[in-house]
Amino acid sequence: MNRLISVLCLLLALLFVGTGSSLFAQVLPMEGRLVQKEVTRADSLKIQEKTQSAVDTSGVNEEVAWQYFVEAERMSRAAGSKYLYGNVLLQEAVLYFQKAKYEASIQACKLAASYFAESNATLKEVRCYANLGMLYQHVGNYAD
Repeated sequence: MNRLISVLCLLLALLFVGTGSSLFAQVLPMEGRLVQKEVTRADSLKIQEKTQSAVDTSGVNEEVAWQYFVEAERMSRAAGSKYLYGNVLLQEAVLYFQKAKYEASIQACKLAASYFAESNATLKEVRCYANLGMLYQHVGNYAD
């Protein structure tokens, strides 16, 4: 019996090692596939590219970066994807934080967390709450 349990444990370990470095590495793609039912892959990639362009441009030209963010928001709303809209808001929160606009960053994180919750994107929602904790700590709001 112990040998059977050992073999089963070994097979499970090989399964996880053979398909990814850990169980955690397997959770993210599954979560993404569930959300992608709402939009086409092409739409998703366009929105992600627009968001990345905003992030890349933010250090050079903040006005252009915000134009990219606004366009990414519009595209994600038009596609009907709360998950992708949450991703845009999460990146906006980072830019707000970098520009010392902490209240705006907190609001963007809260809104992103709500969209991730509605999309069942638990890991992204957790990330938002972790960011919120750090933001509240940064502004000295220890109660929240």
